[in-house]
Amino acid sequence: MPPKKPAAAPKGPRVATRGAAGAKKTNVAVKPSPKAGGPVPKKGVAPAQKGKGTSPAKAAAPEKSQKKVWTKEDEAARKIQTGYRGYRARKLLQLKKKEKEEYLELMEKLEREAFVKLVKMEQAKAEEERQKMEEERRRLREAFVKLVKMEQAKAEEERQKMEEERRRLR
Repeated sequence: MPPKKPAAAPKGPRVATRGAAGAKKTNVAVKPSPKAGGPVPKKGVAPAQKGKGTSPAKAAAPEKSQKKVWTKEDEAARKIQTGYRGYRARKLLQLKKKEKEEYLELMEKLEREAFVKLVKMEQAKAEEERQKMEEERRRLREAFVKLVKMEQAKAEEERQKMEEERRRLR
């Protein structure tokens, strides 16, 4: 593949300034002001000396970048990269499918466990209610038996009184 062009760097030094609201702004290009009105030399480059082997045509003409021609090697590299990216995408998709399957299985298991727990809670509640009702029935039965015994005792007492009364009247 042809190499990518680097992003063009802004000309001039970068200065940090503050805007109207006081927020700090960075990466603002500021053109240098020439001191004597002439061109500003670049950092690290010695100023051109007059008459020492530099022709004005070479200094004024910018370098022309040659356009990269697509070669067989570039095509082969593209095919390899495309194949690898496809392979990696398939593997990633396979991994995601597996993770999703495991997640769904886990959710299903948790739902079953929650359902079983809910059923057990309802069964425990029903059992507790049944025991309360059984206790209430037992208590009522005991009260009824006690009441019947009291009535029988009264009836026996009255029967004895009547028998005594009859004996006395005879």
